[in-house]
Amino acid sequence: MNKGREMYDICSSLPISSKLVSERDVIPIDITDYDIKSVITEGDNMLVTCDVYYKAISSGARYLYFNWYKMNRIQSVVDINGDSLMVIEHSEPFKVLVNQNSEAGFGVVLNEPLQKDQSGLIRIEYECNCIRNYYGLRYTIGNDCWYPMNHMNDPATFHLDYTFPNTRRVVSSGERNVMSFTQGNDVNLQYMLNYPSNNVSFNIGYYYPVERCFENLPPVVIFTHSPISIPRVGADMVNSLAYFTDMFGKCPFDTIKVADTPSSSNNTAPGLENVNWKVFHNSTYDGPIRMANQWWHHKMRSESYRDTWIAEGLAHYCALMYFEKSNDRDIDFDKLMRDWQKVIFYGVGQGSKGYKAGPVVLGKRLNSSKSNDYYAVSGYKGAYIFHMLRYMLHDFNSGSDDIFLGILNDLLIEYGDTPITTERLQRLVENYLGDMSWFFDQCVYGIEIPTYKFSYDVKKNENGKHLVECKVSQRDVSEEFSMLVPITVLYADDRCTYHKLLINKKDNKIELPPLPLKPEKVIFNTNHAVLCRVR
Repeated sequence: MNKGREMYDICSSLPISSKLVSERDVIPIDITDYDIKSVITEGDNMLVTCDVYYKAISSGARYLYFNWYKMNRIQSVVDINGDSLMVIEHSEPFKVLVNQNSEAGFGVVLNEPLQKDQSGLIRIEYECNCIRNYYGLRYTIGNDCWYPMNHMNDPATFHLDYTFPNTRRVVSSGERNVMSFTQGNDVNLQYMLNYPSNNVSFNIGYYYPVERCFENLPPVVIFTHSPISIPRVGADMVNSLAYFTDMFGKCPFDTIKVADTPSSSNNTAPGLENVNWKVFHNSTYDGPIRMANQWWHHKMRSESYRDTWIAEGLAHYCALMYFEKSNDRDIDFDKLMRDWQKVIFYGVGQGSKGYKAGPVVLGKRLNSSKSNDYYAVSGYKGAYIFHMLRYMLHDFNSGSDDIFLGILNDLLIEYGDTPITTERLQRLVENYLGDMSWFFDQCVYGIEIPTYKFSYDVKKNENGKHLVECKVSQRDVSEEFSMLVPITVLYADDRCTYHKLLINKKDNKIELPPLPLKPEKVIFNTNHAVLCRVR
């Protein structure tokens, strides 16, 4: 649903329902399989024949709507019998960028109404206008929707067939089929993706492949336009692959491909990451996020746009955990957490409001003509929600996160085949922490962020023990807002103890258990464990 703010406004006008997307009859068909054959010429023309196999979800509908890249041009659409179907699309697709009322997708009118559970096929032949020439280098844009898709998440399997000049190289999602061949000046490559996925992607260019192989890990193949050096992002992706495999088990895909591209659209697909040049060569943080996507975006799937914050947040947060363990000197964790907070508080770029735009469960609705905050809220606040859960479960004495990692592994095990929802995530967390409705109401379904003012006094009692009284005022939230905030008591010789304060009133006075040593300092909100402002 990333076709512009007008589309987001349309999405934002939909009524809220307690039912799941799959139960609402919002889409009349379930797309089960794609067979996509693409022929790319030396002149960068791309002709595509796309067979869409489907099963009817309900009876009576005749109109089907598909999303795709706004510059594609339809040549013909026929049904399983070869009979032509009526197509409804904007009459001037190449004026989409300047016409505020234009649409990126198109409609198809069936010759007969659908019957529930009926299987069918629609063949769409079109000119795909996604290949661009950047100073002689080819690459693709719109590569997350270059083929017709249902307008809500709809996982399917894919058979992908590319014929292209042998002077280029195609990098695609899926596992390569042995049926691929070379004929004359053309190369034919075929890929299969038998694991149901919400999207596939490809790129084309003058690539030099460099493979990195390590024992017990799938190979990482880096496709770069420069064979002289492999950028830092490649090393980070290989190292984070090892880290995530150790944490979450085998990677869902047998090969991970990474392709650099001049395009500003950095998209993720099963087994393939298309990465902008700037990020590809300079970033140390983006690579692990992209590797984490292979688990959270592609092995675990979201039920609807209201649940995408889970995958977005986990990809960001697992990248943070990777760097936390890697001891990378380029990463200052205190600064990184403060940077996250700034993004959440104030947003990024023009038209961004940060957390005030709405709760994480609004998903793509956070992008509209009134705000532009999907990335700030779903990605960064989503990640911070998992940071808070982690430190509720964290064993400060041993430094263990085993319980939190157990939740993440349960997510992958239980929702590898069943789409995840926010409600299902809450039930899983409650298996470990008991009733968590208060936390989800405040942090997931709500937008309140507290402001704390912290101080403490130290006194000695008659037994020579030290008494610490903590004073915490809580503002900018409702009266019933509650949170567990960890503190660290520092002593001489680098010794410390940890405590958790329950803050549930405007003004709180909490006395710690008697301490045998005199505290040198008390640190409030250890490891930025709670999303808040501290005055």
